[in-house]
Amino acid sequence: YMKKLLILLFVINSIVLAQLDKFIIGAEHVSSFHDFGGSTLPHSSEFWDTVKSFGINFAGLKYFQTPPGSSNTGFVSVGDITSDLSEAHGRNIDVYLDNGFNRNPATYDPYFQKRWVYQIEYIPSNSLNDFQNVPKGLPLIDPDGLVHWNIFQPGIQSINYLKFDPSQTGYGLVAYNLREKNLQPDFLVYYLKVRVRLPSAANFPLPNIPILTFTVKKPGGGSLSGTVSADKIPDNDWHEILVMAYHKLPSGPSNVIPYVEDSTVYNFTDPFSTVQLRNYSVKPTVTFTDYDIEVELNDTDPYNYVVDLDYVAIDDANSQSLYTNVLNPRIQDFAVNYKDNAAVKNFMTWDEALTENNFPVSKIGSTLKNFGIGVKNPISYFYFNDNPQQTVMRYLYETNSDVLLSDIYPIPYLDSNGNLFATPGQTGYTSILQNRIQSHYVSHLRKLISNSVLFNKPLWLTVQAHKWAVDYPDPYKDDELFCREPSAYEIKAMANLGVCYGAKSINYYIYSNNSDDLTDNRIGIMEQNDPPIPRFTDAYGYPKWTTVQQLNNKLASIGNELIQLTWQNAFSIHQGQPSGIYINSVTTTDAANQTYVELGIFKKTDELTNPNLEYFFVVNRRTMPTEQRNITVTINKSNSIFNNWKVVEAGTLNEWVIGKTSSFETTFEPGEGKLFRLEPVMIAGGSLITNETLPANTTLDIKGSINIPAGKTLTINSGCTLNFPNRTALTVSGNLSINGSVNSKVHFDFEVGTLYGSESTPPEGIKIYGSPAVNIQYAVIKNAPHSKFKGYGFGRDNVPKTFG
Repeated sequence: YMKKLLILLFVINSIVLAQLDKFIIGAEHVSSFHDFGGSTLPHSSEFWDTVKSFGINFAGLKYFQTPPGSSNTGFVSVGDITSDLSEAHGRNIDVYLDNGFNRNPATYDPYFQKRWVYQIEYIPSNSLNDFQNVPKGLPLIDPDGLVHWNIFQPGIQSINYLKFDPSQTGYGLVAYNLREKNLQPDFLVYYLKVRVRLPSAANFPLPNIPILTFTVKKPGGGSLSGTVSADKIPDNDWHEILVMAYHKLPSGPSNVIPYVEDSTVYNFTDPFSTVQLRNYSVKPTVTFTDYDIEVELNDTDPYNYVVDLDYVAIDDANSQSLYTNVLNPRIQDFAVNYKDNAAVKNFMTWDEALTENNFPVSKIGSTLKNFGIGVKNPISYFYFNDNPQQTVMRYLYETNSDVLLSDIYPIPYLDSNGNLFATPGQTGYTSILQNRIQSHYVSHLRKLISNSVLFNKPLWLTVQAHKWAVDYPDPYKDDELFCREPSAYEIKAMANLGVCYGAKSINYYIYSNNSDDLTDNRIGIMEQNDPPIPRFTDAYGYPKWTTVQQLNNKLASIGNELIQLTWQNAFSIHQGQPSGIYINSVTTTDAANQTYVELGIFKKTDELTNPNLEYFFVVNRRTMPTEQRNITVTINKSNSIFNNWKVVEAGTLNEWVIGKTSSFETTFEPGEGKLFRLEPVMIAGGSLITNETLPANTTLDIKGSINIPAGKTLTINSGCTLNFPNRTALTVSGNLSINGSVNSKVHFDFEVGTLYGSESTPPEGIKIYGSPAVNIQYAVIKNAPHSKFKGYGFGRDNVPKTFG
């Protein structure tokens, strides 16, 4: 069911992302469903040591747990799963645990539960599933929280159900003409349901009187009808009622025989159940006949019941099993066994959900929560394959997911002409790769992060680190879904681009090749599971394991800063320089249209409106080992009161002090990304490179020592307050002019350390060296000790020293 979405403002600056406790560096398929039997499970300590050395702190473990009472050795025992979890926890690796709820545990075949929901209300210009013709409904906003949110108008609460009052609207046809009539494949059994309420009915139980008739029909062909009677509705609340089951045929619907109105699931062959197709409409044996649904308010109702209608839902047989609780014992067993396990942080509900899977994903998640998993929230993979923006929005809204977890694999096995996609060193490789990265990766990242910010759901990204290909033709497969092995530097670039677009988690496929389906056509980070053998060298001779390992270590070193940031915008520099921000340009020695550099703009989440604290992330998108680049970034803070700005490269000792309209240059390895922090020197600390003047009544909470070198002047005007933390100083070798007044003194407050008076942590105060020009008028200097350095100090105790 849809949960009420509070009003959202589609303004990035006004939305704060949910905070994580760490930046996640993860590995998917650390265990796969094929790791069966004692030869691979539980994994050895050596295996876990190797995985940990790769630099991860999060792992995807996927098992088919042995069902209670089963002796099937093809499944994994609770003991083996628990042992693996213990090994992970002992190495500070958190786990998302997957039991393959959308898989058949006996065959591993997809067991996709599909539900299509059609809203009764019609929203013009909206391409969601709904009825286009609703001639008699009275639009109302539902106060009970189950609403239909118009994703095309964020922040606007839409009509979310319709009221049908016979005294005002009469009887007859009340809804018809589905917007999308061909979503369900033919030759399967479907279950038609309606969410309905009788708000003014009394004297329950109600009589057995049909109040609604639903007709499923092929336009111009056969039809089948079913009714909802009043006695099926037990009270004045909302209820989802099963109307009928039908067999969808190209000629029109037929009855399911025998048919009883209970939880029975009719096992018709699903033509997609054994073929892992994403765009399964390409299979020539599958047809999608147009069907329509008509809803009629019956004039045989002598009580004139007022009827509220929310939506019509169509479930396939697998979804019917889910919604009638057939899967509950399996879900409950999994939740109970691991909900208290310290290693488990999340339960995985689905891998790569399509739109028709969204509501089943939500149902599995809510069922897990009902069985007590607490804060170990369900997560699922969103399947991103050139989906429009609205598809991402629908996924987040309809699944009620706590994170936006997606994988994007942009580097294909074959190009659009059926030839092997360009590999490193081939003629034209760089331009071919960069065009592909732009169209199939960067554009997708922008859609993901925009919705991540809009829905306040952190973006977790799995980047392509693996080869997934076949050595035989498959006419039913989209070749672009197969991937060649990316080079070490391509992986590095893709991961850094993910960070540049606001990802709070970077994940990789491990692929343990002891598994029975992982051959030379499926290659990941590991060559072999147990004993563990990393893939040290990729197919192009580059150091795969160590390159990505070093990347992971770097991400870990800046992770504490990354999780505190909110993404604002990003720019592909080869398409043009940034505009409307404090960065004027990003340049290399390459031609402008070949400056393959990405720029990401961030703000600290709890300081979104602070103009004196900026973060930006720069990526060298080039991926040949020889494509090291010196990149120059030019800032423009001309509107600031501060003249001296400090640029710090996060996770390093590298820093630059530049003017308010100046630039700095640094070297990037191929695929490398760097996070920079930009602050005024008068806040961050540092040495002035040009004169600085503080306007009257300025208050600064300073973070580090400030140095005024010879030839430079710091002027502080009346009413200013400068707060210095412990063990920092104002060092003067140049000129200091403090221009307080009788009624508006300048205040210096040097924080006292916990060991005040000792040699180790006294406040350092103002230090004056050489022969500077120092003018102090009407100032109060607090907690500055006598100097033990060459020069002078002011004060020793915490009694303020007043000048003037």
